[in-house]
Amino acid sequence: MSVVALRKEWVEVWFGRLDGSPRWFVEHCFDGGKMIVSDRASETEAIADARDFDLPVIRV
Repeated sequence: MSVVALRKEWVEVWFGRLDGSPRWFVEHCFDGGKMIVSDRASETEAIADARDFDLPVIRV
């Protein structure tokens, strides 16, 4: 039997608006909170930023 540690960190990518302009946000989520770490004009740029964290990425 093996034990696998559950990750308590992940990255979410979601679409929203900042001061009326459409943006893709990258949010670092962890046990106890969330923090927006970047906002990009395109989904492709946001996904690339999210992958830099080397954590599971969830598109919301």
